[in-house]
Amino acid sequence: MPATDDPRVAEALRDLATDPEFAPIKTNLALAFIAHKADVGDVGSDQEIVDHVDDITAILFGLTLRAMRDSDYEWMARFAWFGEIVDELTDDEPGKALDGYSSGS
Repeated sequence: MPATDDPRVAEALRDLATDPEFAPIKTNLALAFIAHKADVGDVGSDQEIVDHVDDITAILFGLTLRAMRDSDYEWMARFAWFGEIVDELTDDEPGKALDGYSSGS
């Protein structure tokens, strides 16, 4: 069963899993998951976290979306660190406004 029903997310996760360009991102995610084991739950050893960083990321994305939809402020506060990581990942990427004009200019 796929971790997401959204084909765009599934494609992004496949890219993350296979493209060496994303290795530093996966490393940062794995280190954050290891540092926040108490929040993530019983996901196994540090090596198992590294081996399943893609799965953990997909699950946290999905749960974050659900928490936002359901206004689950307790969950969002508990996993604020995950949101901060995602924000950091997008800080270096220029955005594109919905009207098609770059927001980075």
